[in-house]
Amino acid sequence: MRAARHPDLWDLRTPRLQLQRITVRDLPDLERMQADAQTMATLGGMRDAATTRRMVDDGIAHWDAYAFLPAFWGRGLATELASASVRAGFAELGLADLVCFTLTKNRASQRVMEKVGFVFERGVEHAGLPHLLYRLRASAWRSGAKS
Repeated sequence: MRAARHPDLWDLRTPRLQLQRITVRDLPDLERMQADAQTMATLGGMRDAATTRRMVDDGIAHWDAYAFLPAFWGRGLATELASASVRAGFAELGLADLVCFTLTKNRASQRVMEKVGFVFERGVEHAGLPHLLYRLRASAWRSGAKS
């Protein structure tokens, strides 16, 4: 998703979540999250404040990830977010398919992907680490009435 093409999708809402593009206002929360060992255990490891700041700067240019602190795990929020994102990709943007990936050890993210209809396709390398790539085709989403 790109803001220039679809500015309305930068403010995606579900009953419990509001998904917005990363801004510098998010830096304190992101620094706290990326310094949390439990949160970052499946996201490539903890990061210091300088690294987090670079990531925020990159995120402002290209929004491509999400994470929750452990206090918010187990509430179905990731599945809710994934469902809304899939719906936006297919119903709003008219995309033919979507892909997502996660570290091989991140079983929780794999379950979220599977819950909303993504199917494992292959192993890939991203940022020098092994990941699993999943795909969901619009035709499968429509026939399965996902989200």
